Amino acid sequence: MSKLFLCLLTVVVPLLTCCSSATFAQKQTAGKPIYNSQKEGENPSSPLEAANAITVPEGFRVTLFAGEPDVSQPISMETDDRGRLWVSECYTYAKQGFDDELRDRLLILEDTDGDGEHDLRKVFWDQGNRLTSILPGTKGCWILNHGTLAWLADENGDDIADGEPQIILDGFNFREVGHNIVGGMISGPDGWIYGRHGILGSSLVGKPGESASQRTPLNCGVWRFHPQQHHFEVLAHGTTNPWGLDYNDLGEIFFTNNVTGHGWHVFPNAHYKRMYGADFNPHYYELIDQHADHYHWDHSMKWTESRTGDGLHGELGGGHSHCGLMIYLGDNWPQQHRNNMFMCNTHGRRVNQDIPVRKGSGYSITHGQDFLFANQPWFRGVNMIYGPDGGVYLSDWTDLGECHDHDGVHRTSGRIYKITYGKPQPYSGKDLGTQSLNQLVKLQLHKNDWYVRHARRILVDKKVAGEDVFSAIKSLREMAKSNPDITRRLRAIWSLYAMEAFPQADQIDLLASDEEHLRVWGVRLLSNYPSISPKVAQAFVDAASKENSALVRLYLASAMVKIPGNERWLLASHLCSHSEDIDDHNLPLLIWYGIEPAVVEHPRQALKLMRSTQIPLVRKFLARRLMHENEQGSSITKRLVEILSNSERNEAFQLAVLQGMSDATKGWRNTPAPENWSTASEKLMTSSNKQIKELTQELSVVFGDGRAMDALRELVGNKEASVIERQNALEILTASQVEGILALLKSSLTDKVLEEVVVRGLAGFEDPEIPILLVRYYQRMDKGAREANLDTLCAHEKSAQYLLEALKNKNGNLPDVVLSATQARQIASFNNPELAKLLEEVWGTLGTTDAQKEKQIAEIKQRMSDAVLAAANLKQGRALFEKTCANCHRLYDAGKNIGPNITGSNRDNIDYLLVNIISPSTVVPNQYKISTIVLKSGQVINGTIITRTDKSLTVQTEKQLMNIDAQTIELINPSALSLMPNGLMDKFTDEQIRDLFGYLQSKQQVALPAE
Repeated sequence: MSKLFLCLLTVVVPLLTCCSSATFAQKQTAGKPIYNSQKEGENPSSPLEAANAITVPEGFRVTLFAGEPDVSQPISMETDDRGRLWVSECYTYAKQGFDDELRDRLLILEDTDGDGEHDLRKVFWDQGNRLTSILPGTKGCWILNHGTLAWLADENGDDIADGEPQIILDGFNFREVGHNIVGGMISGPDGWIYGRHGILGSSLVGKPGESASQRTPLNCGVWRFHPQQHHFEVLAHGTTNPWGLDYNDLGEIFFTNNVTGHGWHVFPNAHYKRMYGADFNPHYYELIDQHADHYHWDHSMKWTESRTGDGLHGELGGGHSHCGLMIYLGDNWPQQHRNNMFMCNTHGRRVNQDIPVRKGSGYSITHGQDFLFANQPWFRGVNMIYGPDGGVYLSDWTDLGECHDHDGVHRTSGRIYKITYGKPQPYSGKDLGTQSLNQLVKLQLHKNDWYVRHARRILVDKKVAGEDVFSAIKSLREMAKSNPDITRRLRAIWSLYAMEAFPQADQIDLLASDEEHLRVWGVRLLSNYPSISPKVAQAFVDAASKENSALVRLYLASAMVKIPGNERWLLASHLCSHSEDIDDHNLPLLIWYGIEPAVVEHPRQALKLMRSTQIPLVRKFLARRLMHENEQGSSITKRLVEILSNSERNEAFQLAVLQGMSDATKGWRNTPAPENWSTASEKLMTSSNKQIKELTQELSVVFGDGRAMDALRELVGNKEASVIERQNALEILTASQVEGILALLKSSLTDKVLEEVVVRGLAGFEDPEIPILLVRYYQRMDKGAREANLDTLCAHEKSAQYLLEALKNKNGNLPDVVLSATQARQIASFNNPELAKLLEEVWGTLGTTDAQKEKQIAEIKQRMSDAVLAAANLKQGRALFEKTCANCHRLYDAGKNIGPNITGSNRDNIDYLLVNIISPSTVVPNQYKISTIVLKSGQVINGTIITRTDKSLTVQTEKQLMNIDAQTIELINPSALSLMPNGLMDKFTDEQIRDLFGYLQSKQQVALPAE
């Protein structure tokens, strides 16, 4: 049962968890009338009651800035140059999808008397669709809407959009990305616009009309866009759904995320740990983990189990889902909060506070005291921003669900609170755009970064508009040179750079600064170009040769991917000379991401670096990448083996290289042996290190070394050896398909400790004797081997026919055998009419229509009343779960994590259970879509493709992770089906359905029935 409750997997984000709107707005919003799909009678407390229920630390005050009916579904908000709050209302979100007949809206809210409550409200635009982000500018605003980045102009300043949005970028895949949709724009310190993208689908982003080859591929991660040059790039890749982005006083960027960790430091060319799937580059073998040193939930459990936000989860922070990062740089809250990270915790119904602390090449994010508690079940915090008075706006989506909202969407609710300390000085409401150049420059010194950011953008806009800004540039240059505060010098540099008044020569000069953060920004600004010139590359090499700051080395490493030719290898050599970076959180992997694209093109430099590097991970990955090229360039691996052979006194070196070579050949049946392997392997086999000998022997088999094969054959038959050693030996021989392996498998079929390995190995062969043997010995096998036996019989067309005929004729060796729905679908995938007819006779029909499924759902729901479920035998229900679901899903402490963990799912909702079990392919994220892989041997494999290279394919089936040699593949046929098959309950009696559903809805684990 490989995909039960598939939508669970994406329960990661509070992103679109609460898109709402208000009924009062029906006349003002285009599209069909706003409606609630929440169950009738379920409503939140009033906005004022909700605001009064919030608790914050002593000295702070919470006011209701706005609430329904004045604002609903507040998915994004930002202030303009007058301190007014712009809010994007997302009505189109509908559970896990969108209602395209509705329209989203942009509001402008203003507090004219400074009492913390809005008193003016305007509708700027009401034609949005999937409107997720707003960023006001001069005479208009940037929006992310319907898969595009667009400019919405207001040239006359009447606070009404002039017309249709001007689309600057399109290709954000709003259809597949779903609730992980692109969003979250902020204006960065360097003048670029930064945004985020979720994991559910991949986008091809570019200018309207550009071809696919001209566009930039994007999956989950952080991207940026230059508003003047219109250049787009992906800054960092990975995570799940980064729903919060901000930067500190030094311009270091951070983001919040869900499930895979909440606290991340952003730097260019980072490839972060993903919730699922593979990075675009299959040779980025390991991904960077989160920078927080903690989780806001009990990480020993599955993330889906943290959604209650209470118990230990509550003590740790409330749950796995976060959004709305704010790094406080205002001037109202106490100084102790400055540069701290504040984020909304969805399930904890609170605001977490974390503290970034410098460590190694970046930051370790530690847990601070949770800042705010909503004390209400409807609270769904989405955004936090500080304004001109230093007070903080907090938006509340206000709903009972989240991004997997199964109980309906309450569109007519939403609130924005304001959190202040003491009594802040009210903002005058003056438009910063009317300030003089001198005043705008002076605002770069303001304690409240709100003024700094807006003034910087206004200066840029004035320059772009053709105004004479020479006096401002002159003043900023003086500030950048002489201000004693490093943060103020940085602000001046950022403004100059954004105004294109900080030339490359000045950027290079920063590399020689005594100040660490000036050197950092020298590297960052010089790396902002699409490619790096030889002059800049040489400057980076010179800087790296004497750089003692790991943070600067981090940004030098991040720049490598843009450096051409030999300079990249010189830079890598300097960066790899720091043994103190061996265990650094970022640098070993970031260096690898920088050099990997050049390894095959420059193998000599790669081998040279492999010898000299002080970082073992880089050495191992270099060996692995070079080994991938064995068949295409045997001279490369010959040299690799030569270096390995001459390092006999360095076991650590040998282990790193051998492990890399071994990792590269996983799934390979054979590959030509480097001509010097025989001599090298003789030396390596004399090592006293057991792991070196095991890796050498494994590689020898892949290289077709008969002596190694003989040794493994002997080990397979040696009953004095350990079970693990015998099983591993047989697995190596089977994976390599060595000569005589079929005979060895057959002869080992009755060996009890090897039977399961043998049975699974036989799936790789089409031999008429195999089905006869498997059926004959079925009864003698243990439970695991029996399951493997049936899987192997279903793997080939002829053996599947033999099995079905045996079942039809009630063969005595197969007593009480009932095929699983997965095994039935495997047989159906052969598309053989005769076999399909036989399957229907023996098992039943798989291909039910949507109408049949709906009928089945309705019928089962009617029979499974509350009274019936109350009589369920939970132990028998668990036994059924173990048989049909536990191969892929985990419930409490039972099952596997191939599919979503269902412990924290919406299990008490029988509609939810029925839809996900009976119609599992209704909505299928890419990670659960199966492909049918046909091997040249005739074996058919149904599973999801995890990674794919020229040499091998990694496939997750319902029961195992398989590495398949690409040369053995005849055909790959992708589908839109879920890994979980239809028909799981077709063979169940009402009593069994009752027991299974009773167990699935249970509140705690129960014991299995006695054997």
